[in-house]
Amino acid sequence: MAQRRKKRKGKTSITLICILLLCMTVGVGLLAAWSTKLDFSVIKWLGSDAENATSRPSSGSETDPFGETSGGDAPVSNAGTNSTPDVPSGVPEGPIEAHVPDEMRAVMLTPNQDYPVTGDTAAIKAGIDDALEKAVRLTMNTVVLDTKLPDGLLYASPRLPSPSFEEGFHPLTYATAQARAAGLYVYAIFYVADNGTGPLGCMNSTALDVVSGDAASFSAVCQPDGVLLDGYYNVADDLSYQTYLQEGGGIGYDAYMQALPQELVKLSRKVIQKGASAIQVGLLSEAVWANASDNERGSKTVAPFATLTDGNADTLDMLDKGLADFIAVKAYGSTNDPAVPFGTLATWWAERAADVHKPLYMVHAADKAVTDAVGWGEYDQLSRQVIEVRDKPGYGGSIFNSLSRMLEDPKEFATKLIGYYAGTVKKQHILTNLEVTQPAQLTYTSFDQTVVFAGNTDPNTDASINGVKITTDENGYFRLEMDLNEGLNAFQIVHKGKTVTYNITRVIEVVKEVTPTGKLTADGGTKLTISAIAYKQAKIYAVINGQTVSLSAVEDQGDDEYKGTPYGRFSGSYTVPDATTTVQNLGAIVVYGEWGGYQKNKTGAALTVNARALPSDGKPVMVTSEWAETFPSDTLSHYS
Repeated sequence: MAQRRKKRKGKTSITLICILLLCMTVGVGLLAAWSTKLDFSVIKWLGSDAENATSRPSSGSETDPFGETSGGDAPVSNAGTNSTPDVPSGVPEGPIEAHVPDEMRAVMLTPNQDYPVTGDTAAIKAGIDDALEKAVRLTMNTVVLDTKLPDGLLYASPRLPSPSFEEGFHPLTYATAQARAAGLYVYAIFYVADNGTGPLGCMNSTALDVVSGDAASFSAVCQPDGVLLDGYYNVADDLSYQTYLQEGGGIGYDAYMQALPQELVKLSRKVIQKGASAIQVGLLSEAVWANASDNERGSKTVAPFATLTDGNADTLDMLDKGLADFIAVKAYGSTNDPAVPFGTLATWWAERAADVHKPLYMVHAADKAVTDAVGWGEYDQLSRQVIEVRDKPGYGGSIFNSLSRMLEDPKEFATKLIGYYAGTVKKQHILTNLEVTQPAQLTYTSFDQTVVFAGNTDPNTDASINGVKITTDENGYFRLEMDLNEGLNAFQIVHKGKTVTYNITRVIEVVKEVTPTGKLTADGGTKLTISAIAYKQAKIYAVINGQTVSLSAVEDQGDDEYKGTPYGRFSGSYTVPDATTTVQNLGAIVVYGEWGGYQKNKTGAALTVNARALPSDGKPVMVTSEWAETFPSDTLSHYS
């Protein structure tokens, strides 16, 4: 009996183990099937060439996979209808030749700002023609057509409304044709999901159908030389992880979040280039891929939004994989922006673009030119940015984001930029900031009547001193002499947003020096020379013992140290009174100067007249030097 029980117990254990293994096998199979759901559906869809993805329901309602619901009566149209025209088909034979400028010099045209898209067809055409003529006048070689409206898109989409146009007319088609006729390259923006910097939502066949249909609608009315893809960021929100669990399978949350932008970019490029392989399709990117603090490969910036770390769009990886033919970076900071300085950004992106042999286009914030935005107050900011990036490897050109601001041209910022491109405005002048070389000190005391200011400026724009325009030479050099009043004199020299302030305290010193000084003893009848250094235009005289002695300017001052200054040398002669039997104290020599309503004086030597010498008082003088110079008894020096 015991042996039978042992046998039954062993059989039961084996059965349980078999059942357990069977359950594990089924579970692993189910998990594998679930984990491959996303990749399988996407790969299957992309492999179908999206043949059926361009049709749209004409009535009823559909759930927008990007988080919105649109009804069948939404104002969606294209070329006057609510259906999506076919994308041009047929791949051209022979090698594909892209039509791109050697160096892009582009201006962005914004609908209903730079040209109208409402009103009758004639008015729209006239507005487009006018905008293109102005772009040519600005010496641009490319126009970039923005396709976003404040409340919708210019091409048909179930997600956003688009205006209706006369049958057979569409502004994008017309603008493209007219731009080419004017000799301009044409690029246009396609908004992949039009989500700004929000979440893309789940990626399934319905979502892919919507994006593909949008791209087909865009391509049906616009066949430009290049397309800039925007709106492909996938910023996480409260539902992102739940969506990942439902749709992402086991590929990993980060991988799932980054897969969505990449797949939609790949799809958009495929549809846009269907039958038009020569069209260049690139990325219109926010400024920063990643801050170095978040990713060691990132730039030394502190941007609040980065495409990789915040938008889950690895634009570098897309470039490396060949999903984009170029990248255009929205570099909207100034050269001295504290968070995202233009120079740092330009260098970082140029190196990355050169690494993958893709052109880099910088999108400049022309709409900020000559505004209160940091670093944008002067005319030269846009020109400095172009100079900064122009010689970098990988650089393909620049896009200025506002035609209307360039036409306003405050402080002639656009005129000077055009001049730089044409070679009539010199690079070294644009890069010149205010430099005052004289005086060397900003705060000091002066005895001079005037002060000389000298320095360098950019001759393309005005400089001023205390609000008065400074005259410069053709290279911006200036030298000017300003009067000094007694007391504190403040001067502010202003140029290109930089201010240099001088505080000069003037002490009025009409008489600067007097000779002789100290204590002076002379014999009676001695002819004494009194000299002074004083303002050249002053009236100078000395008073001694109640007698006034006029001092005259010395005509030949030779290499006098005061030559070239407001001061000159004056000289006069005074005869010492005859000696008496006692010593005479005549008091101090006081030299007076009168100038400009001021009377100033300076005290010289105190003069004593020796008593008359008697022979019995004398004492022989022995000269021991090899050489000696003697004067008559009434002479004290060469000046006497």
